[in-house]
Amino acid sequence: MIGSLINIPLKRVENVSKAPLNLHLLYGLNRWFTPKVFQRNEMIIAINVGGCVVPLALTIYQLVRLFNSGIILIPVLAISINVIICYHLSEIKAGVGIFLPAFVPGMVAALCGLILTPEDPAPIAFCAGILGPLIGADLLRLN
Repeated sequence: MIGSLINIPLKRVENVSKAPLNLHLLYGLNRWFTPKVFQRNEMIIAINVGGCVVPLALTIYQLVRLFNSGIILIPVLAISINVIICYHLSEIKAGVGIFLPAFVPGMVAALCGLILTPEDPAPIAFCAGILGPLIGADLLRLN
């Protein structure tokens, strides 16, 4: 949880169009506070430690463990399915970022794990649940 408070900025991109940023609306607090609208002239591309670095390290560990045991095609297939679904369901919202329905990647990853490896679905589901949104919703939407 502490890692989710740490962002590592990678790049600053100047926005061509200025989008209003209403932080109260983003967190659902617009009923209790007067909305403050800011204009952002730039976009910061950053990596969150708790949301990217730590889960990615655990996923790499699981993938190495799976590949060493001879299971290669099943994790790649599950990750690919989740990447495709996350890419098609994600969209860029001005002033917010990349929007993806919260439970979809986890449910798709769990189903892939249960269908592809019913005897031990957890490592497959974990890898697909982490890499699906990171690749499908984040990396493929960077342009």
